[in-house]
Amino acid sequence: MTTLDKRTAILATLGIGGAASALYFILNRLRALKRVAFTPEELVEALKNLPLRNTPLKVTDMIAGCSALAGIFQTLAEDVALETVKAALDAGIVDFDTAPHYGLGLSEERTGKGLAKHSGGRQFRLWTKVGRLIKMKSKVTPGDKIEEENVAGSPGCIFPSTPTGVVPVLDYTATGAQQSYNDSRQRLGVPIYGLRVHDCEDEWRLSNTLDSKAGALKGLVGLRRAGTVKAVSLGLNEPNDILRILRTVPAGTIDSVMVAGAWNLLDQNAAELLCECQRRGIKVAFRIEERTIGGEGGGLGYEPGRTGEQRPEAAHESPPRDCLRGPPEPFCCPSLLRRSGVQGEQCIT
Repeated sequence: MTTLDKRTAILATLGIGGAASALYFILNRLRALKRVAFTPEELVEALKNLPLRNTPLKVTDMIAGCSALAGIFQTLAEDVALETVKAALDAGIVDFDTAPHYGLGLSEERTGKGLAKHSGGRQFRLWTKVGRLIKMKSKVTPGDKIEEENVAGSPGCIFPSTPTGVVPVLDYTATGAQQSYNDSRQRLGVPIYGLRVHDCEDEWRLSNTLDSKAGALKGLVGLRRAGTVKAVSLGLNEPNDILRILRTVPAGTIDSVMVAGAWNLLDQNAAELLCECQRRGIKVAFRIEERTIGGEGGGLGYEPGRTGEQRPEAAHESPPRDCLRGPPEPFCCPSLLRRSGVQGEQCIT
């Protein structure tokens, strides 16, 4: 792979989207015409203040979603994965999000290697998830609930580089959460800032997660109380499932939530969730996926309320003043709120 191909892959993996792709193309054309000496440093500097589409957001408002570091639908060379982490750090991104699920530990290993190699003393916040234990096949017991569709070689497995000697075992108990943290810490090799309960969206997973005596959330709250991690979060696909959890657990249990999609021009199903999180002072991150040059976007998250001037710690601890940055009209539209089941004419106050 040439250096230019690597830069293309890095942009695609970061999922920065059309504006970054256009910038990359223009810089390369200028370089071909010998009108500019295009270096990686120049690209990084350009990206730091690059608006994302027609929004007030900058790259530094993003969370680097690291699922693609394991290679989604196609393999990804490890050196490209590590360079992607470096590019994100150089661009000013502070938050990195991964999970045992992504390549059954491969994303965690590469994310940890990239941060250890390239952080150079710079602050970062690393998030991973619980709900799946990655077990050697030889260690599986009869009572283990294997997630067969994500085993290497299964038609449902979207990570072609998934190791063949391990399987994902579903475990949404407090004991499982502790074990998942220990395993992730070993794979990552760098400190973990926060833990999210991952994909607890069927009744079995949800009931185990919410068990007040032995559930995953109970375990995460214990880890936070002990100072092992700083934050407890959720990482789900469905806003209504997140709402159900928020309305079930005691206030103060959840620090933030991550929802895949559900807030864009075609899908505003997260409207009620945004209102609820604002009322409770809970931060929200959305997963954004875009098609970029070089393949599918790897995913970036945006946490409303973050500002570049805040210290990394303060940026997470203080809740947003508004659910959204920018014009509020789409969010406060009465017809939208009625469709989402929110009562009243306006949500943001």
